[in-house]
Amino acid sequence: MSIRQRKDTGRWQGRYTGLDGKIHNKDFDLKSHASEYERDQIRHLAAGTWLAPDAGKTTIAELHADWTQTKQSRKDSTVRCGQLISLAKVTKP
Repeated sequence: MSIRQRKDTGRWQGRYTGLDGKIHNKDFDLKSHASEYERDQIRHLAAGTWLAPDAGKTTIAELHADWTQTKQSRKDSTVRCGQLISLAKVTKP
């Protein structure tokens, strides 16, 4: 976890290691904003409320495909319901 100034752009980068073991970073114009970002991420990690930056980018269809592979013995009605849900279009209100 560190704050560094990028040599190529001069922008400040807040960096931390997430629970997924990956190093995540985000660039800011101000060093104070990068520090604040890093502090927030560390706080979320400690509190157990951290979400990976790519969380929420998985579609329902992808979740359904993963789910159907996890267990082979499901009732037919459960499978049909899952198929309908994966075909549904989810939109924000």
